[in-house]
Amino acid sequence: MKFTRIGLIFLLLIGQIVPGFAAELPTRAQIATEYKWQLADIYPNVAAWDADYKVVERLSADYNNFQGKLGQSADTLYNCLTLNDRIGITFNKIYQYAKLTSDENTADNAAIEMVGRAQQLGSKIDTAGAFITPEISTLSDATLKDFVRQQPKLAIYNFYFTSIIRQKPHILDPNSEQLVAQMAETASSPANVYSILANSDIKFPTIKDDQGKDITLSPGRYSSLMQSSNREVRKNAFIAYNGTYEQYRNTMAQTLNDFVRANCINAQIHKYPSAMAAALDPNFIPVAVYDNLVTAVDNNLEVLHRYLRLRRQVLGVPELHVYDLYAPLIASADRQYSYEQARPLILGALKPLGADYGKNLSTAFDSRWIDVFETQNKRSGAYSWGPYGVHPYILLNYQDKYDDVSTVAHELGHSMHSYYSNHNQPFCTSGYATFTAETASTVNEVLLADYMLESSADIQVKATILNEILEQIRGTVFTQVMFAEFEKQIYAASEQGQVLSADYLDRTYHNLLVKYYGNEVVIDKAADGGWARIPHFYRYFYVYQYATGYSAATAFAERIQTSPRNATQYIDKFLKAGGSDSPVTILKNAGVDMTSPQPVEAVMTKFASVMDGLVSILKVETN
Repeated sequence: MKFTRIGLIFLLLIGQIVPGFAAELPTRAQIATEYKWQLADIYPNVAAWDADYKVVERLSADYNNFQGKLGQSADTLYNCLTLNDRIGITFNKIYQYAKLTSDENTADNAAIEMVGRAQQLGSKIDTAGAFITPEISTLSDATLKDFVRQQPKLAIYNFYFTSIIRQKPHILDPNSEQLVAQMAETASSPANVYSILANSDIKFPTIKDDQGKDITLSPGRYSSLMQSSNREVRKNAFIAYNGTYEQYRNTMAQTLNDFVRANCINAQIHKYPSAMAAALDPNFIPVAVYDNLVTAVDNNLEVLHRYLRLRRQVLGVPELHVYDLYAPLIASADRQYSYEQARPLILGALKPLGADYGKNLSTAFDSRWIDVFETQNKRSGAYSWGPYGVHPYILLNYQDKYDDVSTVAHELGHSMHSYYSNHNQPFCTSGYATFTAETASTVNEVLLADYMLESSADIQVKATILNEILEQIRGTVFTQVMFAEFEKQIYAASEQGQVLSADYLDRTYHNLLVKYYGNEVVIDKAADGGWARIPHFYRYFYVYQYATGYSAATAFAERIQTSPRNATQYIDKFLKAGGSDSPVTILKNAGVDMTSPQPVEAVMTKFASVMDGLVSILKVETN
């Protein structure tokens, strides 16, 4: 049983810098305390972290007491799994404290060293405990059932036992699994190198912003600049930003090639027909689910092309370029939403989820679960993460756009999923699968968009939100499925012996851009290297789940707004279920069947319907 679970976007204050488009990003010390997460909730200081580190080192030696003995008795098996959980809970705190600290400042060498030490410890633990799953796999189904009868406390591991039984063909002998575990640290090296390169070592140039002022580009600022209403600003930012990545294309191609190869080799070692099958099988996801998603979206690309024609007409440009894809279509689309304004909007939008859910949201805002603003060397993007037994944390790089409000709601969805799971599941079933991870977050995004749409009589606001819904679907479904196709293609190519050079990756990415955008967008040369800017390619067949998650979330959001009973079912049967069953089963028990194409087709229908509404307001033709 793997226990490390490492895998898992202003207020002006006197004497403090508030993140905006200053010439330089503020330092972390210049941000007010209430906008920074409180990592002391995990450990008060590094000394406490180090003390737990030593505890886990000592405990890992206790695995030797169980190796080769798991079939002796129910109590022996239970005691081993209990030890495994205890180590896992503490190790999660150790690793996540180090990584969260490093993400505050990716140039902090002391934090980088802590992450490295934690990874070494994780590798050591994985190696020491690598015998557990292979040994259990040698026990018969009857023996496992008999052990559960003899020791009822083993019942919490029933789903784990079920997973082992169905994965027996892919489980190696204990010695071989230990060797594989010893190589895990090396296999993660390409992702670590990419992260440091992308978040710390790359230095971006200075360009002019909307006001003609010099600003230093950053990932967060690039996102905002691409939404500028000034086309020249967008174009210059696009060229400068992608040109910077271009300088590192060969290094980034090598890291991606090595990451893909490591996963392909691991799949071969475990006797899977492909790396994709190896990635999906542990969560009971058939490869057909992935392929059917891609097919369903491919069959509906014309509706995306219609939206791109709408975008070109509204922007009034003779041809649409890649740097035009995020420009605001509506005059009010550049409205600013401070972080303080975001909170009541989110609380109002998520009110249908009930009082208890709302209380927990307030706790997240008030108790410093959230690290809000972009600072020098802070990790880009946004995520929710946190150790079992503490609480979730949220990293943002807030830039005052509606998209940032939506990102806060999204990450809070992840956090509430973790909160309810951790409070209702034992550690061994608290970790929900990535297939369901993006559902809870996207439910919040959908509810926020619907709330914004319904709570305003202003036609401009309605048009803005309609466009935001279209952009959500374009980004979360169409774009992520394009990424999923890219990932599928490069893994298949690697398995056939293709070296993933920068030129090969550029060509593959370019061809997909042409396929998805059709004749509606000019694919600028700088766009071909877009693969280098996607950190999720280092998550191993992760991105497709944004699209499945959005599809399930759309179905849930519609149900939640229909009846409080459905909201209760969503929380009780989905959020609280954690990883207690296969993700497809959990979703089905909560009311959404992802084995059916209906949820994905419904999103395609919604995209067309929302576009009809926007076209009606704007009075343009797109057919």
